Amino acid sequence: MGLAGEAGAGWPRRASSRHSAGRPTILGPLVPIILFLVIGTVITSFSPLGRAMARRMDSQRGEPGDYAGAAELEELREEVGHLREELGEVQERLDFTERLLARAREKGLLGPGGGA
Repeated sequence: MGLAGEAGAGWPRRASSRHSAGRPTILGPLVPIILFLVIGTVITSFSPLGRAMARRMDSQRGEPGDYAGAAELEELREEVGHLREELGEVQERLDFTERLLARAREKGLLGPGGGA
């Protein structure tokens, strides 16, 4: 007789009959876990939470002008620039005033101070 007539010699042989006799396989418990994770990911990605997470990741990855607060951010940057300019002017005025007071004190035009 040929190989086809012998018991257990058919092709393809079942791998599970050889491995499941005395040892449990690891794929058994993993299949439902993987299936659960895939289904959960798909459901989350189409939910409002998933869309919000996608927008957040896009805003972090993209250019600064890609999100809704870009106009407000630019406005705040301009305001900070103006405040820096004003602060520089105030510092120059303070330095000028200190120099005038120092000259007046050296010439004796000012008293020793001490309050009212």
